[in-house]
Amino acid sequence: MLGGEFVPTETSVYDSSVWSALQDGSVYIDLDSRTGQLTKAGTTSVSSADGLLNVTNNTGGSMVVSLEKFLNFGSGVYSKTFNAATLTIDVFGRVVGFTQPDSFYYTEAIFSATAGQTSFASTHTVGTALVFRDGLLLDPSEYTETSTTVVMVNACTAGEIVIIITMRAVSTDQYYEVLGTSIVSNTTNSIVFNDPTYQIINVGDVLCFASAQPDPTASPTTFTVQSVNTTTKTIVFTTTITGATAGFGVYRKRAAGSTYAPFSRYTFDLTSSSSYTPTDFAFQNGFESIYVNGVQFSEIDYDLTGNTINGFPAALTGRMSVIMYSGNNFGVPASNVTNNVAYSISGALSYVFPNNPLAMEVYANGALLAKGSGNDYTATSSGYNLTNAFNNNFTLLNQQTFARIGAA
Repeated sequence: MLGGEFVPTETSVYDSSVWSALQDGSVYIDLDSRTGQLTKAGTTSVSSADGLLNVTNNTGGSMVVSLEKFLNFGSGVYSKTFNAATLTIDVFGRVVGFTQPDSFYYTEAIFSATAGQTSFASTHTVGTALVFRDGLLLDPSEYTETSTTVVMVNACTAGEIVIIITMRAVSTDQYYEVLGTSIVSNTTNSIVFNDPTYQIINVGDVLCFASAQPDPTASPTTFTVQSVNTTTKTIVFTTTITGATAGFGVYRKRAAGSTYAPFSRYTFDLTSSSSYTPTDFAFQNGFESIYVNGVQFSEIDYDLTGNTINGFPAALTGRMSVIMYSGNNFGVPASNVTNNVAYSISGALSYVFPNNPLAMEVYANGALLAKGSGNDYTATSSGYNLTNAFNNNFTLLNQQTFARIGAA
């Protein structure tokens, strides 16, 4: 007691700055612990829209205010570096959400053949390689491939340039790919679809049916493909199916972290053709790369009208190859391929074209140039330098770059 008044004696617990006993009888006592004890732990608001701050306190008289966490990269991970396709930023300047695009991998191998050489080393997934010989894309009938080699049907002569481009795409998150078709009718274990699809449907693919593209976090019932007939447009499944309502779209499931085909390849013959409308696949405008007899067509060499390709410089005879790049989780080509058409400048060696030097190509009048020291050109991230300049101003150059993040 002090002057007949009750006061605390444990000043290590009860802060003397918040109690007093005066001779006139005025007394005030705070019996809680030290300064800070009256501020509850929590946040500065109840809504994340208000810009939450995290508040903590202790009995030592201190209060700590820190930014509230909004994103979770995993236990113990406090930062993340990647190329984001979209960011969600609030009015306080915080990144409160992001979506990462699918990963795309790309490898280019260039060989100068020896006399009689047929075999070329290339580690890749069968079906994901584009093989060029002296600048022209080869038809799959002109070579065989395994996961480690590409073997020519006809042997090379000394000095022929062989270029093998391989690609790979990996789904960042679960995703339901739009195939561009819908259900006409069904049986207990099959469906008939109306329009030809953008991409090849393979045995073993996992499909689902829905009135609209399922959200990546959704869990629709899925079914495994047993067989596909593109002539009758029939897909047979391994089990009894449900939910195959006429008019519903057909979607292919990609599991998070799964590898998927970076493109589908379609080939067919033309005879004095001014147009062509495929019945076993559909053109997806902006996803296609066109070759005729191995020569690449640029965007000024053709038009797409619905599912018809036309607008050729002249009637075509020969083999057309369509490389249809798969759509990624943002509905754009998984390769994020960029094409830029230009014309040669007589006598010029240097050309400006921002690119990834490890995933860029230049076609001259449709023939693929060989990159690298001692070949047709060398590349930097800002452009490329020809070994020998063109002597005209009318060679059509299709400059191409891909969003590569690593080797295929």
